[in-house]
Amino acid sequence: MTDAMTIAASGIGAAMRSAEAFAADLVAQGVGAAPPPAVGTASSPVLSPPANLVQGIIATPQDEMVIDMIGMAEAANSFRANLAVYRVAAGAEKNLLDTLS
Repeated sequence: MTDAMTIAASGIGAAMRSAEAFAADLVAQGVGAAPPPAVGTASSPVLSPPANLVQGIIATPQDEMVIDMIGMAEAANSFRANLAVYRVAAGAEKNLLDTLS
């Protein structure tokens, strides 16, 4: 295996581990579960409970799910890019061996 193929294989493994981590975060956040009930007025519902620092209640941001979804997309793109590098390096190695034989 050439250096390019080794590096690409390492990148593929890293992308897979990253995707698994983001997927685990999404599962922990309950993605796919029923959405939380809306809290607030009819004209401006709020998805998370309103903050009340005196009672120790803080609003939980919904941005974590968006960040995890972006991370999943980045991991998928990284996987595709590394796979393309691996295929090109494997093809180049095959052509070289075919030329030498």
